[in-house]
Order: sequence, then C-alpha cells, then structure tokens
Amino acid sequence: MVTDVIRWAATELGQEEALYAHPSLRIGGASTMLACGFSEEDIRRLGRWQSFCWRRYAHNTREKMKGVSSAMARSTYTVMTAGQGFSARRRECGGGTASGPGGKARAGVAK
Repeated sequence: MVTDVIRWAATELGQEEALYAHPSLRIGGASTMLACGFSEEDIRRLGRWQSFCWRRYAHNTREKMKGVSSAMARSTYTVMTAGQGFSARRRECGGGTASGPGGKARAGVAK
C-alpha cells in the first residue's frame, strides 16, 4: 500500500513510477539527515540500519557536489602517480612476491 502511494505521487510529479517504492523513504531519509548534518550514528540508529551500509545509498546534495568535477580536472594525481605510490608501499612492505610482512608466504599462495 505504501509503495502504491509513492508510485502514484511519482507519476503525478512526472517521474517513472517503477523507480520508486517504500525503500525510497529510507534512502531519502538517510540522504536528508546527512545533508542536515546528523551524525552517522544517528542516521544508522534512527533509520533502523543494522550497519553503516546506508552510506551506499545516501546521496550528496548538489551544493556539496558543486565543483567536484572541476577539482578532479585540476588534480595532478593520476593513475600513474597512484601506481608509483603503490609500488613504493609494496617495496617498503617487502613486496614483489606473494609474501606478507616478514617474507612469510600467505596461506594458499606459493612463494
């Protein structure tokens, strides 16, 4: 019944009704609480989420996302620099092989 009302409202607003159902209320609630500055614990508890998985569904506001693409375009961080950092960390940890810290072989991985 709740889903029927939500889908009716979506149709009235010119939206595709198949995209809306009662879970939309929980997602919208989490998104609104995030935008209003509620703590992550409050969002989890008040939305009756058993974990912090609500983070996957909550949407950022347009104001918060404003300028993200421009900042990314100006960034000097690239896949190449990410790879260089990964290689350096791997060398520091004795990497280059299938071994873990201290050169010990990980379970199930031949050295």
